[in-house]
Amino acid sequence: MSDLIPAEPSIPAEPIGDAVQSARLRALLRYWAEKSPGRAMPFRHQIEPTEIPRLLPIALLADVTHAGARMRLLGSEATAAYGKETRGAQVAEIQFGDFTVPWLDAFFRVIQSGKPACAAGTYRRGNELCRIETVLMPLTEDGSSVNQIFGGLLIRPILRGRASGQDRTLDFSRNSAGTMSGGVDSKRAST
Repeated sequence: MSDLIPAEPSIPAEPIGDAVQSARLRALLRYWAEKSPGRAMPFRHQIEPTEIPRLLPIALLADVTHAGARMRLLGSEATAAYGKETRGAQVAEIQFGDFTVPWLDAFFRVIQSGKPACAAGTYRRGNELCRIETVLMPLTEDGSSVNQIFGGLLIRPILRGRASGQDRTLDFSRNSAGTMSGGVDSKRAST
């Protein structure tokens, strides 16, 4: 099941920020919020890839169209985890099994509200069960309408614990020193 929580305009990152589990996705959300102080959303030209190089592998950018949204780019890590190129595809064509509805709903919420949205759930990639999480944020060209969606997508395998039967999620995110942690996400492993 997913939780889609749009942010309130007066505090753009806090309500949704608490719902986002991944530190890397929270970093993207903070970056977006820093670019839009006092405004509902930043302009596209304010998003500078050179300022977030460690987040680019999970970043996404989609153009808002009359038909919904079309993927402009999806970072290399997210593309590899999904298993195929999505550039140029309608977002509705990008299928995640049971997670497809929350994925599309998050895009719809951003387009309609002009506020960030997030979703999390599971996705079966072949025989492998994965944890999937996304955060999506609006961008503008004219200062008021949503023209693009900026965000991130994480897909991580869930491993079944041999003795305990508990699910564990691999987290290969970078720690505060910028190095790969490469271990099991201890917060999830202990629950």
